[in-house]
Amino acid sequence: MKKTAISLFVGIALAATTALAQFTGGMTAAQLGNAVKQQLAQGKSAADIAKAALAAGVEAGSLTSALLLAGVSPSVAIAAVIGAGGDVSAVLIAAIDAGVPPATAQAAAIAAGANPATVNLIVAGASGALTGGTLATPNNAAPAGSGGGGSGGVGGVPPSTR
Repeated sequence: MKKTAISLFVGIALAATTALAQFTGGMTAAQLGNAVKQQLAQGKSAADIAKAALAAGVEAGSLTSALLLAGVSPSVAIAAVIGAGGDVSAVLIAAIDAGVPPATAQAAAIAAGANPATVNLIVAGASGALTGGTLATPNNAAPAGSGGGGSGGVGGVPPSTR
């Protein structure tokens, strides 16, 4: 009886350690992706995965990407990582970089409790970075009257029209 109790205790302790040891800071993208997929296959929720991964030192943006690549919906992935205490900026930038529409990322972050003003600034910055952070003007020229050269233009006039 005593031997059975000890074996049971060791088995439970080993299983708990294995679940916690699955995530570590500095994991490669492939390792993190595999760990997330394993946890999902075991029936873990995105929120539980996020809590465990962040507690183990996994970066919030990398975790967000891994959840999205594993097939977790954008709203659920963003909410899980932010809800577990992940850096809002890292989560939003990773989500938008992974192709999540900025409006979807913004709504999910706010629904998860992130500060709306902060979220709006991050999303605007991340969205601007996707277009090079510049105004969309013909031939990438500077806006008229700016005096900037853009892509070789003078005073906002593209080179082809000088």
